[in-house]
Amino acid sequence: METSPAHISTNSFVSRVQTELQRAERYSIFLSLTVFDLSIIGRGGNSKMSKELERIAKLIRENVRAVDYVAQVRDQLVGLLLPETSRQGAEIVVKRVTELIKSYLENRVDVPKSEFLPLEVASYPDAAGSRSVKEFLQDWVDKNKN
Repeated sequence: METSPAHISTNSFVSRVQTELQRAERYSIFLSLTVFDLSIIGRGGNSKMSKELERIAKLIRENVRAVDYVAQVRDQLVGLLLPETSRQGAEIVVKRVTELIKSYLENRVDVPKSEFLPLEVASYPDAAGSRSVKEFLQDWVDKNKN
């Protein structure tokens, strides 16, 4: 059983997504991807905020399957890759994880209750009218170029 690292480079995360996408295409299986934007807890550089982000990534990791891949990929972004998971399954996971994160933030960090976690779910092969995993990934790469 492979465990996800607490913090990895954007390139490593993209590579993992590409590998899983190739597998999904080859075997005609589902794959879903989402990225949680946790910028509501503050910007990078603050060691307290960095620790909070690591704890949130760990919280997510502890509440998903062992085959799911969770990684803090950039300052306030935590990626969640769900192999063999349809869009509908991913939406259920995302809703559950979002509630866990909100509960954690309400108890640990001074975050206004009206704040929400912006995120998007991309799935293969059922894009359901939204961006495909490839488009999502390409936009991700473009946004995170240094």
